[in-house]
Amino acid sequence: MCSNKADCLNTMGSYRCHCKDGFSGDGFYCSDSDECADNVNLCESGNCLNVPGGYRCECDMGFIPTPDGKACEDIDECTFADICVNGRCQNIPGLFRCQCSIGYELDRSGGNCTDINECADPTTCISGLCVNTPGSYICNCPQDFELNPTRVGCVGETPLWARSLTHTLSVWVLVMGDD
Repeated sequence: MCSNKADCLNTMGSYRCHCKDGFSGDGFYCSDSDECADNVNLCESGNCLNVPGGYRCECDMGFIPTPDGKACEDIDECTFADICVNGRCQNIPGLFRCQCSIGYELDRSGGNCTDINECADPTTCISGLCVNTPGSYICNCPQDFELNPTRVGCVGETPLWARSLTHTLSVWVLVMGDD
């Protein structure tokens, strides 16, 4: 009588026992074959687990088992909602990378891009009022000032009171120096 892990094949006047896939032996006695030990290349990007009559893959993070459980395939994280907000998602095997839009930087999680507060830099909007906006900033210049050509600060004519003060100081230095 054949093992319960074997198929019975009817032959002319007799029968033959043949072990099922994943088992080895003479058909009357069949033991589990360890496919994982026999082929170390199984389950790339995961671990091979021997099970009676076969094997299955436990996949590394960023991979999922194929429908038959015999291999691991990459998860395309870029298809998920809210990945790389304010940037572009690039799928790479086992993970993804965010490339942030101008005016944004990668957050600590590495999964999203957050606004850079350009106004935190004291060299931004010199002599003006800096207002942070999503991905940029606005430089508001005081009255009688305008944005300089490089657009990083405000320039204007010297106010009348400042010119008077400068003239008074110059005259005072000249007078003091004549002693």
